Amino acid sequence: LNEWYPMYYRAKNKEEVYKLIADLPLKYKIGSQRAYSDLGFTILGQIIETVSGMPLETYLEQHIFLPLGMKNTVYNPLKKDRFKNIAATSHGNPYEKRMVHDPSLGFTFKEIDPNQWSGWRNYTLKGEVNDGNAWYANAGISGAAGLFSTAEDLQKLVDMITNKGALGDKQFISEKTLKEFLTPDAFKNGLGWMMDPENSFIKNGPAGTYGHTGFTGTSIAVVPEHNMSIILLTNRQNMGLLPEGTYYNVNALRQKIFRTALLNYHHQ
Repeated sequence: LNEWYPMYYRAKNKEEVYKLIADLPLKYKIGSQRAYSDLGFTILGQIIETVSGMPLETYLEQHIFLPLGMKNTVYNPLKKDRFKNIAATSHGNPYEKRMVHDPSLGFTFKEIDPNQWSGWRNYTLKGEVNDGNAWYANAGISGAAGLFSTAEDLQKLVDMITNKGALGDKQFISEKTLKEFLTPDAFKNGLGWMMDPENSFIKNGPAGTYGHTGFTGTSIAVVPEHNMSIILLTNRQNMGLLPEGTYYNVNALRQKIFRTALLNYHHQ
């Protein structure tokens, strides 16, 4: 699969999205390369729906979020009355528009005319997923994007994972599956988790450190050796695009916070 593809140019709903992804050619031979792909995570959402026989958001709410006490984690929060106090993320999604219109970024699609679709949002996004594939083509619900949450809720998810996949007497993820998730591959990453210690947000972390970042300015870093987790949620896109046409890079901030946390642990 390609690393990124503007599915909303060719799909209007999740059924069309799944068919589109199935028809796209592989960019790399299986096992030959590792690259982030929102298309892959979208398919993971489809797998959950197919296996469970439930919509993705319903399954996650009933089997993960509510049992873990993650009451502030939800898709499309504005559709629920109790989720109103939400920070804005950006004014429209201008960088994604640039990804389609500016070939210098490296995203080219021979079958797409950038001007054949013009549904770009030109207002401040609040309670709407920033990711265009999730918003325009998947009604805000995707395996790749769309969740709104809080640091406290995410900590509950991390606690379950670091507790061998269990909370109390309920086993959410088997220890065997967790081991597979968190075993580095040839590219120094696990399944769904980044584990390469050269990544800025976990740079020089102890062996076994893992985490993930988010385009809107979020990151989770987990250091099992120290029983430590670092959750950073920012809305960097609210600053708008910088003069060079990109968003503010928070990697230096992520690295400084991670390094400070490790130093504080060693000084305890």
